[in-house]
Amino acid sequence: MAKRLRIPRNLCPQLLNLEERAVPASFYVDNAFIGQPDGTTVTFNQGQSNEVTGLTIGTNAFASFGDAITKANGDAVADTVFLANGSFNVDQTANGGAFLITNPLDFVGSGLTNTTLVAVSDTVASFGTDGSLFTAVGTTFNVSNLTADGDNDSGINVAAAFRYEGGADGMVDTVTIQDVQFSNPGVSIGYGVVVTGAGTDVTVSNSTLTDGGRGGVRFDDLATGEVLGSKLSGRGGVGDNTLNFGVDVTDGSFALISGNLITGFSGSSPPLGGAGIQVASNTGNPSSATILGNTLDGNYTGIQVGLGAPDASFVNAQFNNIINNDPSGGEGSGIFVDSTATSTAFNNFFGNPTGPQAPDNPNGNTSSSVTAGVDYKDATITDPPNGIATGMLPIAVSTNPTEAKTAASPTATVTGPPIGTNAPILVSIAFPGPVTGFDQTDVTLSGTAGMGTITSFTTSDNTTFIATVAGLNQQGVLTVAIAGGAATDGAGLTNNASTTDIPFQPIFDRGYAVSGDAGASTPVFGVNPDGSTR
Repeated sequence: MAKRLRIPRNLCPQLLNLEERAVPASFYVDNAFIGQPDGTTVTFNQGQSNEVTGLTIGTNAFASFGDAITKANGDAVADTVFLANGSFNVDQTANGGAFLITNPLDFVGSGLTNTTLVAVSDTVASFGTDGSLFTAVGTTFNVSNLTADGDNDSGINVAAAFRYEGGADGMVDTVTIQDVQFSNPGVSIGYGVVVTGAGTDVTVSNSTLTDGGRGGVRFDDLATGEVLGSKLSGRGGVGDNTLNFGVDVTDGSFALISGNLITGFSGSSPPLGGAGIQVASNTGNPSSATILGNTLDGNYTGIQVGLGAPDASFVNAQFNNIINNDPSGGEGSGIFVDSTATSTAFNNFFGNPTGPQAPDNPNGNTSSSVTAGVDYKDATITDPPNGIATGMLPIAVSTNPTEAKTAASPTATVTGPPIGTNAPILVSIAFPGPVTGFDQTDVTLSGTAGMGTITSFTTSDNTTFIATVAGLNQQGVLTVAIAGGAATDGAGLTNNASTTDIPFQPIFDRGYAVSGDAGASTPVFGVNPDGSTR
């Protein structure tokens, strides 16, 4: 009798319950779905490039974005709500308050000019959670590719378009936010984006924020975030005695503000006035900001720091254009630092090569002056001289001063001739604008195409230089190295070093003998770069 094989229990096959995992879902909102009963099969954004077919009303297709948000809030994973072309009414009163986002959500329109969210009723509060059209609470909320209109042109009172609180995070990217205002005589209310509370962190990028009652983006109560590559425009009105800020960093918050155009924020005079950027605190927790590569143009004050003692808020502002601010030449029209606050402000352009008017520079530019407490120059900085740019700087996003300098400094673009050009060849070396001090000794040639030499080096505008390169005798690469610090631009900055490889593949003739009778002619054929003959 055969023995039975006993298998240890831990080696026996077992049936186990699988782990339940929620799958991210996509929900689609289209005005064309209005009136369609649940269960109807529909097409989202029919006829458009982002058309989606085979959707079901009530399951993944909705006539109301509110219903889609409610559906998404029931999932623990990150869902996406897509909005079709069209205008969607945001009725906060009918909703009983802000549309709350409590689980991760991407809110995606069909384009800035295609999808518009329009406020049609007042927010039920002038501040806080229910002062906003949409409020994310302790979760991730990303908004993109749409326009949000507070519609104050129709007298609608809205305190904020998008609010993040309770440790929420997210991005507002490629969004236009306009006309968000809450009318209250003598008080300015209304922001495009509000980021509030410790642990709350939001990036606003590639967006346009215009005509906010109080400003564009506000960080407060220990919040953090970034405003990058955006355009912020104020509502104007010098002397209207209300506040107006492009970016408002308050009460212990920190923000990186880089690569933006900030203009038209011109409320009352500092220290409680209109400014492109305000960094201040009312709570004793100093606020701070790193401000790099922006243009602040036509504000009452470019940058305003502090709200009186004991506010020790701090700003590091570098490689910005701070120009054309208070036309009356008011004190601190460029950078206003109040009381115990401080600011480092090297390498900025203040609208004039002489720098800003300052206590130690009375003959500087009055429309971009700085107050005491602004450290705006340093004799040890040579690039640009004394740390004061002498001309306009490019707008560029960067995360630290080293990156900002690289972005602001000129870099040459080097191009060669098309493949199939025989030596000598012409190499173009083009800077973004006119430079001084650059010549052929600042160009080094190397590579596998032969021992190239520069036989001619010319320019007609000190922007584009043409080098004639001879001595290339084989297929390969010509490497052109531009020395760093060789050329100086109009802002007093020297160029970045760069290296460019130029393919060299000439048309050349090659001969060969054909077997045959002695004395027969020897054919010669040409070889083209693609291998064909001629």
